[in-house]
Amino acid sequence: MFVESGGMVIDMDAEISQLEGRSRENGRAKTGNDAGIIDGANSVNGSELLMNQLTDQEIDFLESHIPELAEAAAKQAYWQALASGNSVLIAENDSIIEVFPDGSRNIIERIAPSVPVPNRF
Repeated sequence: MFVESGGMVIDMDAEISQLEGRSRENGRAKTGNDAGIIDGANSVNGSELLMNQLTDQEIDFLESHIPELAEAAAKQAYWQALASGNSVLIAENDSIIEVFPDGSRNIIERIAPSVPVPNRF
C-alpha cells in the first residue's frame, strides 16, 4: 500500500518488510518466545514480532501515518462495496445518504449538524 504524506509517497509494505528484516537473527526469524510473543498468540503480518523490535522513533513514524492509512482504507472499502453491487451509507450535509452503484442517492434521514472537533495533534 502506498500512502502520500507531505508530498512524499511512502511504500508502507516496504517499510514493514524493512522493519521485519531487523528482527532476523543468525539467519532465522525470531519466533514464539524468542520474539517476546506469548505462547499460543497468533501473529498478524508479524505485528507482535515487530512490537518488540521497533525503536521509539520507528513507532512514532508508523503511528504518524495511521490517519492517512485509515483514510485510504475507508476510501478503498467505499469503492469496493460499490463495485461489488452494494449500496453505501454516508453522512453528508446533515443527512444520512444511501449511495448506489449507479451513482444515484437516497436521503435516509436528516441528522443533527456535525460538531467540529479540534485537532489535538
